[in-house]
Amino acid sequence: MIQAAAQTPGPGDSPWQLDLQHRWRLETGAPALARSRRLPLRRDWQARGDLVWPRGGCPLHLHLVLTTPLSWQGLPNGALIPRLVLLWWAETAVLKVDGIPRRHGDLFANTCRLPLPDHWLAGTPLLLELDLHSPCHDHGSLRHSTVVLEPRRHDADPLHLLRSTEADLTAQGNGGAGRICPRDDRVTLLSHAHLDLAWLWPVAETWRAAVETFTSVLNLMEAHADLCFGHSTPALYAWLQQHRPALWRRIHALAEAGRWEPLCGPWVEMDCVLISTVSVLRQLETGQRWSRRHFPRWRHDLAWLPDSFGFAAGLPQALLRQGICWFLTTKLSWNASNPFPHRLFRWRDPSGATVVALLPGALGGTGDPRAIRQAHGEWRARTGVNSSLWLPGVGNHGGGPNQDMMDQVELWWGHHQLPRYRHGTVRSWLQELEPLVPTLPVWADELYLELHRGCATTHPDQKRHNRTAERLLLEAERVLWWAQRMGRRQWDPAVEGRLCPAQRLQRCWQTLLFHQFHDILPGTATGEVFAQLENQWRRLRRQASHVRDQVLQELLGTAPRDGPRSAAGDHWVAVQLQPAGPWPRVVRLPPSQQHQVLPPMAGVGWWWFQGTGEASAPPLHPVRIHQAATPHHWQLDNGLCTVRCGPEGVLQLFSPSGRQVLEQPLALGRWRDRGEYWDAWDLAPDHRQHSLGGVTLGQP
Repeated sequence: MIQAAAQTPGPGDSPWQLDLQHRWRLETGAPALARSRRLPLRRDWQARGDLVWPRGGCPLHLHLVLTTPLSWQGLPNGALIPRLVLLWWAETAVLKVDGIPRRHGDLFANTCRLPLPDHWLAGTPLLLELDLHSPCHDHGSLRHSTVVLEPRRHDADPLHLLRSTEADLTAQGNGGAGRICPRDDRVTLLSHAHLDLAWLWPVAETWRAAVETFTSVLNLMEAHADLCFGHSTPALYAWLQQHRPALWRRIHALAEAGRWEPLCGPWVEMDCVLISTVSVLRQLETGQRWSRRHFPRWRHDLAWLPDSFGFAAGLPQALLRQGICWFLTTKLSWNASNPFPHRLFRWRDPSGATVVALLPGALGGTGDPRAIRQAHGEWRARTGVNSSLWLPGVGNHGGGPNQDMMDQVELWWGHHQLPRYRHGTVRSWLQELEPLVPTLPVWADELYLELHRGCATTHPDQKRHNRTAERLLLEAERVLWWAQRMGRRQWDPAVEGRLCPAQRLQRCWQTLLFHQFHDILPGTATGEVFAQLENQWRRLRRQASHVRDQVLQELLGTAPRDGPRSAAGDHWVAVQLQPAGPWPRVVRLPPSQQHQVLPPMAGVGWWWFQGTGEASAPPLHPVRIHQAATPHHWQLDNGLCTVRCGPEGVLQLFSPSGRQVLEQPLALGRWRDRGEYWDAWDLAPDHRQHSLGGVTLGQP
């Protein structure tokens, strides 16, 4: 039995709050906070009262004997709940109470509000143990540890335990919402668990996290009949359907009941800047086809892309082609210098295609009423709309909502200083916004993320793999299209006992689409992720090349056969499989008595072919090089445009009419870029102050 002297609130404690930061002990029994302050670690964290320990996965084992303050003993158990509130920055965290693990956490599940047993309030002490490991990339911190008393209902609070939070809600300027929230203001609560398919963990860990997250959410939904949950990514649902069919059936049943909302659109939450237009269309086509087939109850007109690093200007047209008229992201709120001006607007591309775009509150919301009210006030101030969306649930590595969040939401449900809560879906919220669409402002440009601007060159091998796979798959599909146009037979998998080329290509496309996830292709995942993907990229290239070559050989009658082979170069076939551009091109082909030049395919363009002894057609727009005023400057001209160049770069670009296009010369430069928290992804804001010299261009 644990024995300890009763604790009293410290000089900075409120009567009904117990600060534990200075009470934790190390394994040696020494005070942990005092020991931490002697280490030269993050003085800014230490100044705010954090308990800090070194980075690199270092363990920290803390314990304390928690006794009940004398003034708390004898309080009615039924009306009050004592809660242990913790906030940490740690790779892993395990909280034990009397030797029993009660909470597990990590960098993202970094808080808990654990209700303590009734017998503690009656005076029985508890042994608390906290096992932490610091992040590999940063120091660890126990930021907050307190015990607070809460009423079970906000309208039954004789001890005024909620007075401090109510004072925060009352304070002027809290999200622009005044002292009393208008009663027609409302917040739709849709629980969510943002799950990156790969980031600080490999893909295999994602599957495990998904199973744990969805199992936990389903159990919570059974206990709370009004709770609604939404999740994205058809690729993840397809994996569950194949590998965890029982779990998939539970999810599908709740989706049919209208409580589990599929937030889909593309096959994965893709990168929307680095991939080709064909890949964008295939992402949307594959995701929409799967979603409509397996979730027929739902209307699939929303693209859920909360975390992608910017969006190309032509995306609205691609979305509309697949019946998507709503677009949601949260990432633009991360802009480093220039806040994005809109939260609810019409996004129009150069073709005139328009979708409705939304930037709701951030992912990973909690049940804290101050955070909910602040987000609602900001939304209302920016949009003029009194109905907002809140997404509670631990994210990034999964997690989702938990009982602690639900308890906090229920405690403040119906409070007069808050907008009215309701559990609901994104689609039900969008129905409220539909009448406002004609009056919304228009944004006619790309959605540029002013952050992570170094991702275009981070892990260039991933970009190269993606471009190569896109090219090979398109070539293979064009060969299959050509075979169908020529009336050749289809490969029947039932007869041959294997997948036909079209089915193999479909699987290859799904692999490529998966690798276009917004933390894989931009290069923001860990090295372990890319090391494991290398073999998959190679296998994808081999499979796509094999399908292309196999169909071509069978189609043209050049497949290997028994008997003597002809000499090399005795027979060749020229086939165009890639777009040729708006001008003719010359391709030199080997001499042969047997040769065949196949006509170009529709929509691909024309190439000029030159064989031995044949004259090639002259180019339509030959490039001419002229020396400019000095020997080191020159001018390029093809009749369509003129470029004036020099050692310092491109000096000016002229249109056919002679209009100057460039506002200033384009020069290649080098700068030192270091010191950012995400150093491989971001450009240092002061990098232009650290020039490493320009790049001099040579003669053409």
